[in-house]
Amino acid sequence: MISHASPPGDYTSGKFRVRQKPKLQLGGALGYHVAQFAYGLWLFLEAVKFKADFAVIHSSSTYFFVLSIFRLAGIKVIPVLHNTLWPTGYPQTSLVRLVIRRLDGYFFGHFPHAVLGVSPECLRQVGILVGRPQPDRLIEMRGQFSRSFFEAIPAPPPRARPFRIMFAGRVTENKGVFDLIEIAKRVQERQPGEVKWDVCGTGPDFDELRRRRDEAKLQDVVELHGHVLPPQMSEIIARNHAAIVPTKSSFEEGMALSAVEPVLAGRPVVTNSVVPACEVLGDACVKAEVDDVESYVTQVLKLAKFQDEYHSAVSACTRVREPFLNGEMGFAAALKRAFALKTAR
Repeated sequence: MISHASPPGDYTSGKFRVRQKPKLQLGGALGYHVAQFAYGLWLFLEAVKFKADFAVIHSSSTYFFVLSIFRLAGIKVIPVLHNTLWPTGYPQTSLVRLVIRRLDGYFFGHFPHAVLGVSPECLRQVGILVGRPQPDRLIEMRGQFSRSFFEAIPAPPPRARPFRIMFAGRVTENKGVFDLIEIAKRVQERQPGEVKWDVCGTGPDFDELRRRRDEAKLQDVVELHGHVLPPQMSEIIARNHAAIVPTKSSFEEGMALSAVEPVLAGRPVVTNSVVPACEVLGDACVKAEVDDVESYVTQVLKLAKFQDEYHSAVSACTRVREPFLNGEMGFAAALKRAFALKTAR
């Protein structure tokens, strides 16, 4: 198993060896592309040295089309899409993106043994690139969670004021964290004290998020928790009524587990169509318009003020949980299906 996480190092346990090897840090757009190519070539050399039969390569490891070279050594490639190939509904149109998409389309059409994807949208985009995909080789999977962890979280608290909404995820602009501050500000202006917010997570924009929160004088409305460990996260989920995932149109969201986790705990999620979890979670999601702060304000106030709307969304949570808990669509099950396929093409 190879990761591009830091710090570099090798770890061995029984039959398993885990190697962490960070990518080159060259700087600039050209440096980024060179690093992506170089890492794909290095993965190929490692697979050849290991005498691999299969190479299971997760998105973000390298460009998919670079994986075409694995065919030279007879190694069957199984790409795993944790992100979409472009933001849902917002395909990038820059020349570089178009070239990469064309090359990836050729790769997906001719080289993978199978393709695993965390959402229908991930695999749908592969089909768009290929034109005529082989359905048996596009395998959908679901992230798996501990049933006992979520069963231990009590039902949402009584609808006493304030209505509480949580955000959990990486604190970056493309995850919508700055929109979140504007949403909270407008909700507070229209319904003072009606809604409070818990923000869990850290990232490169955390300090700027804090600055904007303080500039808007929302210290008593928006609580920033930073990195949160599971026991504290359980407590935070328990005191909240709902969650929000305001991902921007610039991010290739594959599923958004930050939308799934609250639903597993019986809390509906306010989000948008860029987040493929919307399709999977159905009525447990309350959908706002992409990149539209005012639309979020409307949906948040609707959940906070109208009990029938809220309880309907809570009830929907129970109907969509099982695929994330029972293992039948987990990564292991998807890999078994892929390994069992006859040699492609």
